[in-house]
Amino acid sequence: MKKAFIYPNLLERIEKYFEGKEGHRNDPCFLSLVNRFAGKEVNLKFIGPDAFEEIDDNYWLPECCYKILS
Repeated sequence: MKKAFIYPNLLERIEKYFEGKEGHRNDPCFLSLVNRFAGKEVNLKFIGPDAFEEIDDNYWLPECCYKILS
């Protein structure tokens, strides 16, 4: 587990990373996640190179979405 800061513009970063092809703006579960932790410090768990927020492991976060703090 690593402490990370999730960038406040998480949705825009995700959209850019996936080139708008994944439909994140229309996914109520993902939007709830964005509202809960965008712009905040969270714990990320890593499975291989993929980062997942500690509480919700349904969505992996690309490196462009967070900054590792510790």
